[in-house]
Amino acid sequence: MKELYERKVTELKTKLDATKRLLSTPEKERPPNQRASDRPSDLVPERQQREEKEKESLHEELHELKKENKLLKESNALVNRKKEHYECEIKRLNKALQDALAIERSSFPEDRLGKSEEERSHEEMRTEMEVLKHQVQIYEEDFKRERSDRERLNQEKEELQRINQTSQSQLNKLKSKIKACQMEKEKLEKQLKQMHLPTCNCSLDFHLWDAGAPTRPGAVQDLRTFPVSARSHSSKSVLAEHSVSVKLCLSLAHSIVYGKSLYFISASNLQLRRSMHTIVFVIW
Repeated sequence: MKELYERKVTELKTKLDATKRLLSTPEKERPPNQRASDRPSDLVPERQQREEKEKESLHEELHELKKENKLLKESNALVNRKKEHYECEIKRLNKALQDALAIERSSFPEDRLGKSEEERSHEEMRTEMEVLKHQVQIYEEDFKRERSDRERLNQEKEELQRINQTSQSQLNKLKSKIKACQMEKEKLEKQLKQMHLPTCNCSLDFHLWDAGAPTRPGAVQDLRTFPVSARSHSSKSVLAEHSVSVKLCLSLAHSIVYGKSLYFISASNLQLRRSMHTIVFVIW
């Protein structure tokens, strides 16, 4: 039973150390895939779910520790009851031994009664010494056994209390981190709501911003400045020259339909963005 508790304590220590290392690892030291997973717009819910799972596992471990603590208390009470039983049994045996000695002294033959008082006292002393030695040996063995059991139980109790305190502190840290993640998620949702996208009557329900257009708040690009003839004439050349851009545009439209986040092309690729803008108008 002791080995089982020690093994459980070792496993709990290993889990706690791994969780501490995971939480204390800086972002620069994490692998690229883990740093990419920290992007709030992609995997914030996954990190929150992972922390909730860790929280649930810590709750379960805490519950198991409470159960083990209860079992240890029950075993300690059982040891105390055994101790009381042994003490009562020793008293009973001492009384029975004294009664037996008294009966033996009363049943001595007449010739034994004629012995001197000194010889009888020596025999009684030897008998009492043997009885006392035997009692001392029994008391010593019981005392050592009880002391070792008590020390072991106290050590296990202290270890479980330390693990309980560590689990509680770890649980509080995880709660604070979950709260911070929720606040970060709300902040990102507000930022996404504040993003302004121009609307039109086309079937794609979105437009790409032109890098040369004004970016002040409330400024909307004019999406319908091309004549019909110029637009039909430019559609043939654009569709022939920028088929790759068409595929990219359609994939972005597919992402918008399914509610995914839209990351715009960087300003360095200005020509491709303008071509995509023109293709959107042609389709419209």
